Amino acid sequence: MGDYHVADSTPPGISMRHMSADLESAQLRPTYWIQGEHYTRIPFGREDDGGGEAEGCLDCGAARGQLHVPGCEHEQCPRCGGKVISCDCGYGRPARPRKTN
Repeated sequence: MGDYHVADSTPPGISMRHMSADLESAQLRPTYWIQGEHYTRIPFGREDDGGGEAEGCLDCGAARGQLHVPGCEHEQCPRCGGKVISCDCGYGRPARPRKTN
């Protein structure tokens, strides 16, 4: 395995100290591990429906451009396009960074 870097996906202008601990943690997990592959998570506002007119997710509080809190009812699955909490893709947690040997 090679190096794996977890990028901070907090949008510009959003201070992480103003987020809940769960929302802050979600920003540090940009991918899901699904059936042996990493899939980039879809931030609020970039879902197929665009997140509607709301400035923030009504379930987890993610602002436009932020990643949803895992388990949020509005997060779109990056693999099948369904809702993460109800799709059959076989995952439930954001991928943890891979360690270098």
